Amino acid sequence: MPYPGRRTKLCLRISKALMLSFLSLLSLVMGIPFHPGPASSSSENTGVNPSTVPQGTGNFRGIGADPVPQLNLPRTVVSSVNSLIGAGGVVQTSPDNLTLYNLAVTMRLLGGIFPHDELLSSSQIVLSSWSFWGVQMQQAGYWIPLLPRSSNFTLLGTNATGTFVIRMMEVGRAQYSGTLGITYRATSAGPLKWDLNFLPKTTGSYRLVYNWNDITNMYNLDSANRRFKVTYAPADYTMD
Repeated sequence: MPYPGRRTKLCLRISKALMLSFLSLLSLVMGIPFHPGPASSSSENTGVNPSTVPQGTGNFRGIGADPVPQLNLPRTVVSSVNSLIGAGGVVQTSPDNLTLYNLAVTMRLLGGIFPHDELLSSSQIVLSSWSFWGVQMQQAGYWIPLLPRSSNFTLLGTNATGTFVIRMMEVGRAQYSGTLGITYRATSAGPLKWDLNFLPKTTGSYRLVYNWNDITNMYNLDSANRRFKVTYAPADYTMD
């Protein structure tokens, strides 16, 4: 039978029931474990597989987090001379070990305690274990070599005319000493050329001497044209 306030009590009962149902559903949802994964639509649109993205390139949006920088550790670069022989250049394995090459000649430049050069074949086989410029000074009618005391390389780079490297050496013996500079020019035309300069610190008579070791039995000295030709198994080399 209708009576005053009946509808108000009914609305309160329905509101309480709905509130209890909502709280129960909310607590149930909060208890469900949730693990976010990569968005398939993003990978499909960009063509990038999220699992292959390098670590350290993502943007972390946490509090106080910055993007992780890409770290490149120092490493030794091992390169093949044969793959670059057409262009010419320098392969440097250490500060005291460089390989200079062009279309025709490959020369290994070594520093350290006993600086010298090695003539290599196109397959990097040592043909001459010692091929080097030096300085001699005259004393009492004899020519005495000045011994290297230091050796430093400077790479000048490569351009259309070739590749350029400078070797600076301090040489001396007793009271005689000086600075020997050797500029290696591996020209794009083929020949390997040297520019030599010697600055003595003591007045005297000096001369530049080139030593070429491990010469085969097949050689030819053309005195008229001032050429010396040596035949190795893979190729012929001429000192002009």
